[in-house]
Amino acid sequence: MGADECISTLEEGIVPDIQQIAGNKPWVLAHDGAPSHRAKKTTKWLNDGGFSALSGWPPNSPDLNPIENIWGIIKEEIQRQEPKTEEETWLAAQRSWDAISLEEVRGCFCWGPGVEDFPLL
Repeated sequence: MGADECISTLEEGIVPDIQQIAGNKPWVLAHDGAPSHRAKKTTKWLNDGGFSALSGWPPNSPDLNPIENIWGIIKEEIQRQEPKTEEETWLAAQRSWDAISLEEVRGCFCWGPGVEDFPLL
């Protein structure tokens, strides 16, 4: 994923979803050290939008990045469904994503001392 795709994903999906869930509560975007997250273009987009973002994490760090745990849930569910074709795999992925509850997502964010200081969506 390059910076343009990263910005598009943030702009069209992640940020509006977080804003809808969080309402007026403050929130911070947590992303890892993937090149598209660190790109000057992405950083400028975040700064221009007034978004707070935690950065400086190593890429693919599931212990620090809750989305990695969510991907793990999706992967396990896809494997459970045993898709045989590419189309079945995409359908299984969509069903798996749609089936994740808000409580499961919240559980992926509870990872250490002081977590109660961060607003959970």
